[in-house]
Amino acid sequence: MLKALAMAFAGFVVFLLVHALLFRLRVPAQRFMAMVWLVVALDVLLMIIHRLTLSDLGFLPPVHTSAGWAIDLLNGLLVYGFLFIGYCIFYFGADRGFSGRMMIEIESLPQRCLRAAEIAALYPLERSSGSDSMRCSRSAALQK
Repeated sequence: MLKALAMAFAGFVVFLLVHALLFRLRVPAQRFMAMVWLVVALDVLLMIIHRLTLSDLGFLPPVHTSAGWAIDLLNGLLVYGFLFIGYCIFYFGADRGFSGRMMIEIESLPQRCLRAAEIAALYPLERSSGSDSMRCSRSAALQK
């Protein structure tokens, strides 16, 4: 069972590197779908590599390889999938969060600064409920 776990973690590291490289070169319009297609492509590659390599990878003890290839593969795919879900929660929380979004906008400007009035122009005060009320209270605090 350790073979697929090792491959899941290695595959996720490869996913992180490829994701960072691709999103640095060109940010796709549909970021989530691009990430899903990347995960699926690496998933298929990991399944092929899993079937082509030895069950003990040349160094694992026999006690960790006795579960059978199907259970081992399923275990690895589940861990790989949960790693991806956790990463999506982190990535889109940071990217779509109000403070994170403001920092990205400020960082993209040549002078790398915004006055409170400029931020208020980007995020107009609209009285509403839910996340909009949070945005309103934060914008109002910046204007004081």
